[in-house]
Amino acid sequence: MQLIASLPLLLSLLPFGAAHHSDETVHAAVIFHRHTDRTWKSAPPTRLTTLGQTQAYKSGRYWAKRYLDASSDHQILGISPSTYNPADLKVYAPDEPVLVTTGQSFLQGLYPPSSAAAETLANGTKLEAPLEGYQYAALHTVQKDSPEAIWLKGDDSCPAHDAVEDVFEVSSSEESDTKAFYESFYDRVFSGVMDKSKLSFSNAFAVFDYVNVGITRNETIAKAVSSDELAKLQYLASRAEFALNGDIASTTDIRAISGRTLARRVLDQLTLAISTKGLKEKFFISVGSYDTFLSFFAIVGLPAFKDEFRNLPNLGSVMAFEVLSYGQQSSLPAEKELFIRFLFRNGTEDTSAATATPLFSTSSWDAIIPWATFQEKMGAIAIKGLDEWCNLCKSQQLFCNAYYPAGVTVGSLNKGSNGLSAPVAGIVGGVIVLGVMSLLTLAALFLGLRVTRKRKLPAAKTLDDASSIEKA
Repeated sequence: MQLIASLPLLLSLLPFGAAHHSDETVHAAVIFHRHTDRTWKSAPPTRLTTLGQTQAYKSGRYWAKRYLDASSDHQILGISPSTYNPADLKVYAPDEPVLVTTGQSFLQGLYPPSSAAAETLANGTKLEAPLEGYQYAALHTVQKDSPEAIWLKGDDSCPAHDAVEDVFEVSSSEESDTKAFYESFYDRVFSGVMDKSKLSFSNAFAVFDYVNVGITRNETIAKAVSSDELAKLQYLASRAEFALNGDIASTTDIRAISGRTLARRVLDQLTLAISTKGLKEKFFISVGSYDTFLSFFAIVGLPAFKDEFRNLPNLGSVMAFEVLSYGQQSSLPAEKELFIRFLFRNGTEDTSAATATPLFSTSSWDAIIPWATFQEKMGAIAIKGLDEWCNLCKSQQLFCNAYYPAGVTVGSLNKGSNGLSAPVAGIVGGVIVLGVMSLLTLAALFLGLRVTRKRKLPAAKTLDDASSIEKA
């Protein structure tokens, strides 16, 4: 036992990409997957491209080799290596075409067509599944108004988070320093698409997204924008989005709300797998957006470890959480013998490998941490439940009615009245604060500052129709 207990310490001295040992057993895994290549977000209907489908498929093959392949050092104990078993796997995605299709394409790579899916009937007839053995792995879609939605996109339907975006201030120096750079793209790329005055740092993600989408499928844009210029656009977009989602003073900052809801989902799923001895959902997958990545990176201290975690994750990026023990096990051991390894894979390129990375610290000693430590630290930053989310967000989702003080409903949050009780005054007071923040916004305008609002619009024919793009 002395040797086993010291293994995490010894392994943490290895480079992060090598922070594993062949003499180990993986018992469960949870991954969070960013969508892959799509059409421009502000020109609905947005869809996953053929490139995006291929990227997600390749990602599925990559993780299948790690977690399903019988020859892998990291095969999840007891999982079916080639035939889909619904008891092993659960996959969730918000009910949005790009995210759903990413999940579907990923599953095609995870469990490709197989002759093992064939069946023999009582009369001796042998049947092969359609499409040469296609495996119909289930993908659970989550409606936006469902309580399940917050675990996938915790900043959606969250007015308190939206209010932070409402008063996001860009310094006049930031605007002026980048003005010439942004406006240089007008004649080359944005003429007839976006007013020149809106080519600015205030719209950093929208500008980057349009160019990034166009550069892969529009020959004119591909020739007009250099790789260095694209890299700078991505860098500036990363700065702006990290400020909105990850530049937090504490882990309770409302900007971190989507990371905190993801933390709860990850912790609950790993707990379920452990408590059922790996009999339920030993491999859990959810699909989401870049803002959740940035928010989660921030609350677990990753930006302090490496600047990479201040940047937008590449399309198809994955965060993975593994439950492991040391030695070759035939069943799940006592919880005191379990450890957690966190990995990040930035994109789907063949050169992008899943890298073990420390959580909650800047020290390489934490690349693999005891399950009990992970439980404690993750539990401290995670949203406790729907009630906490509803009250922090002041959400108007109908399911929040059950968690507000007596006399307060989602329909009354925006209504003022006299003689409010203390609990009600607390809720309405939050709305008043939003009003004060709006006044500060007006003051900022007079001081020469630029303010942007990341509107989530149902449709926009050009970038000029929207100051920003929904996070996806």
